[in-house]
Amino acid sequence: MEQLFLTILNRAVTAGWLVLLVMVLRVVLKKAPRAAHYGLWAIVAVRLLWPGDLLPRAGVSLVPTTEPISGDVLTAAGTAVSGGLPAVGSPAGAAAAETAARTGQSLGHIAAVVWLVGMAAMALYLAGSYVRLRVRLRMAVRLEDGVWESEQAPSPFVLGFIRPRIYLPFGLDRGSRDYVLAHERTHIRHRDHWVKPLAFLLLAVYWFNPLLWAAYILLCRDMEYACDEAVLRDLEEPDKRAYSQALLNCAGPRRAVTACPVAFGEICVKGRIRRALRYKKPAVWVTAAAVVVCAAAAVCLLTNPRDRTPYGWASRVTAGGLNVTYLREGNSARTPAGMPGLTSRLAEQLNGLTEEDFPLLENYAYNIFDQGREPFRLQMGRKAGKRELLYGGDSGYPLMLLYRGKLYGVNSEELLQTILEYTRGVQVVPAGTELALRMGLPGVYRMMTKESADGPDVIQGDDFSWTPAAWQGGMAYVDLMRTEGDASGSVGRIWCARARWGGQERWLVYARDGQIALRPTESGSTRLSVVGRGLAFPEDGTYLTAECVYQTPEMPSPSPLSAELLQFRDEAVKYWARYQENADGQLTTALDPEKYSQYPIQGGQSVSLEEWDSRFPEGVSPDISGYQERWLFQLEDGRQLLRLDDQLYLLQYHQADGEVFEMLRLRPVPLEPERVLELDRLLLSVSGDDSVAAISFSGAVEAAMRQLPDYRRMLDGGADTLRYCFTMLECRYNGGYGMQAAMMAVCRDILVDMGEDPGDDGYDVQTWYDELKARAFSVSEDLAHHPGYAVLLGLGVSQPDGTAAITYVDMDGDGLAERLAAENGGLRVLRYDGTEVWSSGPVGQNGDEALFLHRNGGQWELLRYGRTAEEQLYELLSLTGGRERLVRSRHLAHGAAAESVRVFAEDFHTLLYGADEAGLSDGCEMLLLSVRNGETRVGPLYNFSGYEIGEGNG
Repeated sequence: MEQLFLTILNRAVTAGWLVLLVMVLRVVLKKAPRAAHYGLWAIVAVRLLWPGDLLPRAGVSLVPTTEPISGDVLTAAGTAVSGGLPAVGSPAGAAAAETAARTGQSLGHIAAVVWLVGMAAMALYLAGSYVRLRVRLRMAVRLEDGVWESEQAPSPFVLGFIRPRIYLPFGLDRGSRDYVLAHERTHIRHRDHWVKPLAFLLLAVYWFNPLLWAAYILLCRDMEYACDEAVLRDLEEPDKRAYSQALLNCAGPRRAVTACPVAFGEICVKGRIRRALRYKKPAVWVTAAAVVVCAAAAVCLLTNPRDRTPYGWASRVTAGGLNVTYLREGNSARTPAGMPGLTSRLAEQLNGLTEEDFPLLENYAYNIFDQGREPFRLQMGRKAGKRELLYGGDSGYPLMLLYRGKLYGVNSEELLQTILEYTRGVQVVPAGTELALRMGLPGVYRMMTKESADGPDVIQGDDFSWTPAAWQGGMAYVDLMRTEGDASGSVGRIWCARARWGGQERWLVYARDGQIALRPTESGSTRLSVVGRGLAFPEDGTYLTAECVYQTPEMPSPSPLSAELLQFRDEAVKYWARYQENADGQLTTALDPEKYSQYPIQGGQSVSLEEWDSRFPEGVSPDISGYQERWLFQLEDGRQLLRLDDQLYLLQYHQADGEVFEMLRLRPVPLEPERVLELDRLLLSVSGDDSVAAISFSGAVEAAMRQLPDYRRMLDGGADTLRYCFTMLECRYNGGYGMQAAMMAVCRDILVDMGEDPGDDGYDVQTWYDELKARAFSVSEDLAHHPGYAVLLGLGVSQPDGTAAITYVDMDGDGLAERLAAENGGLRVLRYDGTEVWSSGPVGQNGDEALFLHRNGGQWELLRYGRTAEEQLYELLSLTGGRERLVRSRHLAHGAAAESVRVFAEDFHTLLYGADEAGLSDGCEMLLLSVRNGETRVGPLYNFSGYEIGEGNG
C-alpha cells in the first residue's frame, strides 16, 4: 500500500507542475477560443492516469522529473545518524538506522491510510450527492424527449451518465427555455456529463494536492465557457442579449464542488454574461495559433525528459530508481537480491560526482563484450546496454560508463571499491604485488605464465607465489594445471589487468576460469592469497534440473514441468519445488520463498571409476571415464552432487539398496529462484488461459496471448525473460504447444523491442531458437548491436555444431527432446548439449536401407529396414534410458516361400502403418534416412509407398 501511495504521490507532484504550466498557457491564450483552454486540461488528466515511465522521452519535455519523490522518503533507507556518521559500521549506528527505518515505514503507512480515508470520503460524498438529487427528482414531469421539469430544480442542469436527462424548473418562459436547451444539449454533445464526474473521481484520488482542486474548478469554468461559445457562435446580436438574460434568470445558488450535475447557471454567471455580450467569433489565425500551441504543449508535457549526459542522470538517481539488473563476472551473474545495500551506496556516490568526473572517451577503443578479458560489468536499467559500469582498464580512470552507446570515464575510486566489495574473486592491488597461490590440494602443478618464454614452471606442493610482469598490452595471466592422480587437469587461470590512475600503477586481479577463489588482502600485507578450490565446489547461483541422464526402468520418466530448482549459496543447497498440483489437478507454481528445503554440503571427495561403478546395478553405470575432474559432495538429505569438469549433476539413491536410481544434469540460469518461479507462473498463466486454450491455430493463439495482462508482465521482464526462455530452450524444453507458443511470441516481441530481427515465426519454437543461436554466433564480432544475442551468449551456451536436425523427439524417455540428425552417412541421436545418445553408423553399405521414426503408445522407437543380396530384414529398436534394445526383428531370405513373404509383409506393414485392432503399433511418423539404389534421401518424408512389401517381391 505504501508503494501505491508513493506512485500516486509522484504523479500528483508531476501533475501539479503541469497545472501551473496550463494556468500560464491559459493566460497566453487569452484571445483564443475557450475550447482550447478546456482541451489543455486533458494533458493533466493523461499524466494522472498514465504511468509516467511508459511515456516517451524527448529533448523538448518540460517535465523536470518523473520521480520527484524517492522511495527512500517513506522507507528511510540509508538514513544517516546526526553528526554525519553513516547508520552502519557500529552497534549504535546500526540500531539508529534500524530505528529510523522503522519510523520512516510507520510514517509511510500512516500517510497511505490517511490518503485512503480521504479518497473514500470523497467517493461517499459524490455518491451521496447523486443519490440525494435523484430522490428529489423522483416526481419530475416529462416535457419532451430527454427534457423533464421539476419544482426541485433550482436551475437547469444535465444529470445522468449513460442516458442523460435535461431538468428544467417549472415556469421557465419559452424564450429562455430555447437558449437553455441549446446550451445543455451542447454539453451532452461534448460529453461533458462524462467529463465532470470522471474529473471528480480523479480529484478524489489526488485530493491532497491543492493545485488539482484549483484545476478542477478551472476545468468546470472552461467547460461552461466553451459551451457558451459553441451556442453564441451562431447567434445574432439581439439573441446574444437574450442569451445573457437567460443566464441571469436561471442563475442558481452556488454549491460546494460536486460532480453532479452539469448546471446551466451555477458557475461564474457574472463573467459568462459579460463574455456573452462581448463575444465575437475569433479570427481563423487565432484559432490556428491556439491549435498549434495546444499541440506543442501536449508534446512538451506528455513526454519525459531525456538524460542527455551521464552527469544529468547520475545527479538525479535515487536508490529506489536505480534498477541494477546484474553484476556480471565472466560467465556468472549476480542479481540485486544477492547484493543488499548496493543500490543505495551507488546512488549516494553517483550523486556526489561532478560533470567533470564524466569525460567522454571519444578515441578509446574498448570492446565491452570481450568476455575473456573483462573482470566485471554492472548493468543498470531495464534495457541491456543502456547504462553499464565497466572496469577502467588503461583508460586512465577507475571505471568506465557505457551510457546510451557512448563510453565515458568515471573519476571515482570510491565507486570502484564499492563494486569490488560485491564482486567475488576480484581485487585491486598495487603493481608489483606478490600473489600467494595456495591450491588447497597437494600434488604437482604446472604454472604457465603469459610472460614466460621458456615453458611452464613445474612446482611440487600446493603453496607457491607469482608476481605478474608487465608486457605490451597491459595484461598478464597464469594458467595452473594439476598433473597428479585422477584429478589431473586445468585448475584455472588468473588474469591481471594493468591500469594507472591517480598517479599510481595498479593491477586488477581476477579469476577467469576454473575453481580459483581470491581472498581479501590481509591488512598491511603485500601478498594476495589466491586459493584453488580443489574440491570443485559449484559456484553460487541458481540451477535447473535440465536433463535426466540415467534412470532405473521402474521409475516414471520425469516431466519438465516437475523439474526442481536449486540454489547454491554459502556452501549449502536449497531445493525449490517449481510446480505442484492443486485440488483441481492443475499445475501451479510454488511462489512462496519459504517453501524450500535447505541442506548444508558436507564436503567432497574424488571418486574413482571402480567406486563409481559400484553405485549402480551391474553393467548400467553411466560412462564418466572421459572427464578429468570427478568430485562427489554429500548432502544431508542423502543425495549427492557430482562435479564432472564444468558439469554438475544431482544423484538420488534408493533407501533400500543404496544404489543410484536417478542422475539429473543441472544447468545454471542467471536469475534468482524467486524470479524463475515468477516467470514460471506467468508462462503457465498465459499458456493455460481459457481464452487461449479454445483457439486451435497459432496466429490467433499468439494474438490472444498478447492481450493478456500476464503476457505484458513477461514483456516487462525484458532481458530476464529472455534469460529464462533461452535457458529452458537450451534444455530442449517441451512443455506443450501452448507454452512453446507463448515462449516464442514473448521472445520475438522482446527482441523486436531491442531493435533486432528475431527471424521467421513459421517454425516450431525449438527450431526458431536453434536458428537464432546460430545467427548469434555468426555475428559475434559485432554483438554491441545485438543486445538479445549478448543475453544468449551470456548464458554460456555452446556453439551450434552445424548439424541440421531432421526432427526433435524424446527418444530416451527422459522428458527432454533429442535432436535427430543425419551426419557422416548415418543417423545420430543427440542431446541438447551435443552429447550422443545413439548412432546408426553409415547407412546402406551392404544394400538398400531405411530408418523410420516409429511410435508405440507414448514411446518413440526406430524401425530399420534393409535389403541385401541375400535377404530382407527389419529391426525395431528402443533407446529407453539411452541404451539400445532390440524390441523385435524378422529376416526374409530371397526365394522364400509365399507364406513367409506374406507374414513378413504383414508384420512390416503393421509397423509401418499401425494396427487398428491388435494395437501392436501406432505406425511410423516419418522416414528419417534412406539409401536406395545408391541414392541417399534425408527426411523428413511422410510418404512410405516406395517401401511397401508385397507377396512375391522377395
